[in-house]
Amino acid sequence: VKAMYDQLISRIDIDSIAAYGIIWKAVIEFHEKEGIDYVHGDELGVDERIRRTRETHRLIEKYLIEALDNPEDDSEKIKQIMEEVFEEYKLNIAYRGK
Repeated sequence: VKAMYDQLISRIDIDSIAAYGIIWKAVIEFHEKEGIDYVHGDELGVDERIRRTRETHRLIEKYLIEALDNPEDDSEKIKQIMEEVFEEYKLNIAYRGK
């Protein structure tokens, strides 16, 4: 969550509490949808880490777009930012410890 927060806050002009709220909402929704308890990523294989992170990023993107004042103007920017954040995750975090 901290890594996601750091990546988002450096790219999007958003209140820090709102950013954490959106991230946690997405994480909780994903875990409930999957029927899983929280598991630290180091305990998972790389493919599963990437899958879970991709799905969580999609939810974060959805909630960010829903929170926009002008979604028709800014949604593509949010999508691009979230894709960049995900690609950074894959390059810098997904393969840790493997």
